[in-house]
Amino acid sequence: TDGVPLFLEELTRTVVEFGMVDNSAGQEALESVIPGTLRDSLMARLDALGSSKEVAQLGALLGRRFQFEVLAAVSNKSESELRDEVQRVVDSGLLIRTGELSHATLRFKHALIQDVAYESLLRRRRRELHKEVAECLVAKFPDIAESEPEILAWHYKEAGLGAEAVEAFSVAGERALVSCAYEEAVHHLQSALDLLGQEPEGKDRDVREIALLQSISTPLTALHGYTYPKLEPLYARTLELEERSGNIGQRTLALFNDWAFHAVSGDRRSEPAAERLLQATQDVGQREQDLARYALGSNAFFSGYVDRALTHLTPVVDSFRQATDDLRDPESRKANSAGAFTAWMVRAWALVLAGHLDKAWQSICDALEAAQRKGDPFVLVQVLSHQAMVAHELAHDPSEIAQIAERTHTISEEQHLAQTLQSSRLVLG
Repeated sequence: TDGVPLFLEELTRTVVEFGMVDNSAGQEALESVIPGTLRDSLMARLDALGSSKEVAQLGALLGRRFQFEVLAAVSNKSESELRDEVQRVVDSGLLIRTGELSHATLRFKHALIQDVAYESLLRRRRRELHKEVAECLVAKFPDIAESEPEILAWHYKEAGLGAEAVEAFSVAGERALVSCAYEEAVHHLQSALDLLGQEPEGKDRDVREIALLQSISTPLTALHGYTYPKLEPLYARTLELEERSGNIGQRTLALFNDWAFHAVSGDRRSEPAAERLLQATQDVGQREQDLARYALGSNAFFSGYVDRALTHLTPVVDSFRQATDDLRDPESRKANSAGAFTAWMVRAWALVLAGHLDKAWQSICDALEAAQRKGDPFVLVQVLSHQAMVAHELAHDPSEIAQIAERTHTISEEQHLAQTLQSSRLVLG
């Protein structure tokens, strides 16, 4: 059994069922009934169910855990027949039932049981059933389709309905992003991008791809840092598509992201990138112009021109501060994800170098207050990370610095945020 508990359990069951516990059957008879692999054993168990095997297969298609009501809605069996067959699968030990059958939750005892049941379906039949399940969820269980769009997306994908799957994965990704579930967001958004790449080229596909690329850049940055190598081609692709589309507002954000990648990398290409951003925002709104001024101010700061940096950054921070008044608004949240909090932090460091220590500390505290209201853990730990370092630079009490760093470390560890996790360890070390 190679130490696999489920395989050991299956072999024991086989030996007991065939009455071979006392070894009287002999080696040859024993070998004839003992399966060679765990999958063989589970497949034999499924085959032994007879007509009830179809119930196990359909359940496997619904997931590791599923509701009897959903199973009944997609099954072509009568309710009484379905009840009997579900109970037969439960009695076999392959499914575990929780609650009265009409409203029961059913769960496969082991993920491998679900895998074997699912793979035993012919590919064509599997695709047909996925389509039926997706249609059933939308028509009869809209609460599931709305609250768990990733389930709907998977069924669409396996049914070969690419466009519908892209839309559902996009919704799932955006929902995960709002909840700050960064790894989940990347998974769903990347699934949408992969499927979208299989769709015919055209303006509609470009628009959808731009939206997905912009969305996925946020959790990738949160998880891997601003200089994550995969971000550079992602930003280049976004710019290519946006120049083709002619959407100035969208192009501004792509140019800003391109500048940020080079700036944090310490790449001199950040200077022409900031100039391109400034030129692109000459005739657009205040929000876009603020991004350009932040880029110029940040470049000035990292080049040692502190006064010039403050000239650019101070009005930008004032503008961003006004925009944080209602962070519950989606547009305000989006605006304050790109540049707002980092502008606050760079300005704080510029004030430190200019000798305005009280103003520097106030600036970083203002940023923290706004970050806490925003409720995004990535933004919060970015501000906390800088607050700890500013506090150290200003010779604050070591216990205060350690408390800030420990909070940064805790949140970063919980959210798998590598960059701020390392910076907190640096401060604590």
